[in-house]
Amino acid sequence: MATALSPAPAPAPAKPAPARVATPFDLIHNLSRDVDRMFAEFGLRRRWPFMPFDRPEEAVWSPDLEMKEDKGKLQVRLDLPGLKREDVKVDITADALVVEGERRREEEKQEKGFYRSERSYGHFFRSIPLPEGAKPDTAKATFADGVLEIVMDTAAPAAPATRRIEIGAPAKPA
Repeated sequence: MATALSPAPAPAPAKPAPARVATPFDLIHNLSRDVDRMFAEFGLRRRWPFMPFDRPEEAVWSPDLEMKEDKGKLQVRLDLPGLKREDVKVDITADALVVEGERRREEEKQEKGFYRSERSYGHFFRSIPLPEGAKPDTAKATFADGVLEIVMDTAAPAAPATRRIEIGAPAKPA
């Protein structure tokens, strides 16, 4: 006599974990991360005023920049407060100026009964596109009082080629 075995009861479905409600800070952080990723694909870094609210240690610092062209010279100035010349590296190609380096800050305080030590380190990177006519082979860099200055020659803008066109009489019908 054969007996049919009844199937084992299916396990009860696991309760789903309660959904985490996104806060406005989560949304801003996600937007910040997505925009950073998009700019990174173009070789650019974050250059906007806010940082991850929940992880300020991830904030990216980028030096302020001033660039002007005057009397056949291109002048690029970057503010690098607290840095030394040895902390900065400058590379130039035919179409871009790249400034990068390491920023370090260390502070120690020892008073009655306590000792406090704070350190922060961070790599920075700026890629600056050069305008048409810049002559990278003439570039010279100086560093004084926390300001890096790079100066190079620029070609005089070419005068647009013009020619006069004679206005002829209309063609006679045949």
